[in-house]
Amino acid sequence: LMIGQEGTLCVITKAWLKVVPLPNVLGLLVFFPTIKTCLQAVDRLKQGAIRHRKGIERAEPNAISPRCIEFFDRNSIAFMKEKMPELPDCECGLMIELESETETFSNLDACLELIEDCGALMDDAILADSDPGRERLYRARHAIPAGVNERVTANGMPKVGTDFAVPDDRLQWMMDAYAEVDLPYVMFGHIGDNHLHLNMLPRNKSELQYAKEMYDELARIAVEYGGTVSAEHGIGKIKKHLLADMVGPETIRQFRALKQQLDPNWILGRGTLFDRV
Repeated sequence: LMIGQEGTLCVITKAWLKVVPLPNVLGLLVFFPTIKTCLQAVDRLKQGAIRHRKGIERAEPNAISPRCIEFFDRNSIAFMKEKMPELPDCECGLMIELESETETFSNLDACLELIEDCGALMDDAILADSDPGRERLYRARHAIPAGVNERVTANGMPKVGTDFAVPDDRLQWMMDAYAEVDLPYVMFGHIGDNHLHLNMLPRNKSELQYAKEMYDELARIAVEYGGTVSAEHGIGKIKKHLLADMVGPETIRQFRALKQQLDPNWILGRGTLFDRV
């Protein structure tokens, strides 16, 4: 109840955490000639993770269970190439991370075979099994938001970025909706959670207004698909109208009633999530 309430119900002053040992991590950067082949790989990787959670890996010790799957579109890869010029010209890519409690990764061969079966450009794949190698991949990954910020500064206009996620069976549909946006953009993010960030990059005030209109329209589509308007960055004050569209007036009424019980003077998080009436 308290985690996710964005400071509107209480202030958390103390928490107990369970610390677990750091696993060994292996990074893999792979590229695909088409979105279709990339999504086939994502789907199969997700199925491996589902089987792992259900305990089937006990019968299949080499079952693939990536700890993250990150997506990069063609425009994102252009930013990445500023840090890694050797990257290929391609439609999209994935960064996959595997973890292991030992120094060996028993599921690596199965992972490589899977992505090759899905049409990945294996000659251009990059494997990072050391700290320097992983840092190199992370630098390439972080070149995307850095490149976006540089473009924002050059344009003199703010970016308009989505934070939506949808169910598995609507991922392709949501990506198709993103591709309809008639603006410069980059699309990247946490495709393992069907949670991609579309960063629209308007170049003037009219394009900025269009981007804001598209943002609300894409949010409506995400909700229609059974998704969420905020997968990781919160609702805050800006997305209040989107929260109401997603959960409906009755849930907002219940939120307000709970707020009234826990914070009767409405001191905390004023204007966040919903307004006092």
